[in-house]
Amino acid sequence: MTYHDLGYYGLFGILGAAVLLTLLPDGCRAHRLLARAVLGALLVIAAIVGVSY
Repeated sequence: MTYHDLGYYGLFGILGAAVLLTLLPDGCRAHRLLARAVLGALLVIAAIVGVSY
């Protein structure tokens, strides 16, 4: 598995999470947890892209 693959898999996972975020109510704990996980995943993807170049 390459950095390129990790970025694509991460982005596809984030798209699914974004759809789930729109379905969950704003105040629920799952929504907050998923939003933090998405932000963390975006940071990890950005770091992987930065390291790969």
